[in-house]
Amino acid sequence: MQFHVWGVVNVILFLFTGYGLFHQFKILRDRRLIGLQGYTRHLSAQQFITSFAAFFSIFFLGLTRPELNHYLVWTRLSALLLLIGILWEIYLDRHSLPSLMSVILTAIALTIGLVLILLRPLPFAINISADLLTVIMAFILAYGTIHQIRLLTTGQNIPLSQTLLFSLLVKDCATLGFGFTMPLEVAWSLLFLNGSSLILKSYLLIKLMRVS
Repeated sequence: MQFHVWGVVNVILFLFTGYGLFHQFKILRDRRLIGLQGYTRHLSAQQFITSFAAFFSIFFLGLTRPELNHYLVWTRLSALLLLIGILWEIYLDRHSLPSLMSVILTAIALTIGLVLILLRPLPFAINISADLLTVIMAFILAYGTIHQIRLLTTGQNIPLSQTLLFSLLVKDCATLGFGFTMPLEVAWSLLFLNGSSLILKSYLLIKLMRVS
């Protein structure tokens, strides 16, 4: 019962994360539509790529469990689609090969994930791989967040949404609460990822508020 209560709470609070991602997407789209150039200069594409990787690892973790974890899978699917939209907006500003490849590779990864849902149940070895992937993604997410922290410059009009960062903190807190309702051997990688994300995103938000 506690599992489902926290699952529903996680879904409800994740709606705020979805709003934060859409808010970030809208900021970039609006700046493009008014004709600004180079508006993503102080925005770390690595941060959004690593955020995609972190969301994808939770998405993958949820779909590889013996019983599909609907609370993790479908919420993360919406976030993954919005992140691809954000990366697309970054590409439209930069028109660089790396930004184009980020869109292509994330779209391919999401397609593979959706195909795996259709192939369930999956071999047990993939469940072990999902935990390992989640831990690896925790370190990759940390790299992306630290890269964005280093790009923050006092006095610059940085198009990074404080609403997005705050919504991600809410998401991390909700997911940690949800994770603690599961057996530790099942949820340890989930707790590690969201715990480390909570610490670094908190620091990023504080620094962004100071330089804005």
